[in-house]
Amino acid sequence: MPNNNSFPPYCISTDNLEFSRGSVPVFSGVNLSLSFGEVLMIRGGNGSGKTSLLRILAGFSSFYSGKIRYKLADNPWINGPAHGAIGWMGHKNGLSLELTVEENLVFWQKIFKSHVQVSQTIDRVGLSDFKNQTARSLSAGQFRRLNLAKLLLGNWPVWILDEPSANLDRKGRQLIEGLLVEHTKNGGSAIIASHEPLHPEAPTSFIQLYQSNTP
Repeated sequence: MPNNNSFPPYCISTDNLEFSRGSVPVFSGVNLSLSFGEVLMIRGGNGSGKTSLLRILAGFSSFYSGKIRYKLADNPWINGPAHGAIGWMGHKNGLSLELTVEENLVFWQKIFKSHVQVSQTIDRVGLSDFKNQTARSLSAGQFRRLNLAKLLLGNWPVWILDEPSANLDRKGRQLIEGLLVEHTKNGGSAIIASHEPLHPEAPTSFIQLYQSNTP
């Protein structure tokens, strides 16, 4: 149970979720449950549909069968993704290569109508020394940290993260683990697909995806 539930208590569940790419089945029978203060790790080999599942849960794709539901506090369950509650971090990040670190985040702060401070967010992800550099000039790991900063600006109760530690070193992975601990203690939750091992000190469960045509 989180110590300081500053986020609304969102719960998400799926019932027999299935997805095909064209006529080729990718995964089927996915049943998951996520409550506030929890982390769910999605595992599976290449082609098992991890990114597709995340995009479906985030509401970016409607090409699936089965059911997704979400629940806010004591309200009834609602069918569909939890629109307005989900912060997405994927491979395409909506960041301008020509803008500086600070300019990118100021832009997204306005889009999100966020009260989270840009300067504090830059410091949290370890980019204070690079705030005036263009995103184009950043290393792959620094660019990933910028993407993390964008996620933090939104102040979303639910995070959906696709390979969040890609291109990050050990300190970068520790940063993500620390952010997950803070997020879950505040009542947030996260669904993560990652090849890199992440071990946040938070209630964590796992699901394994198998391709539908795999015995």
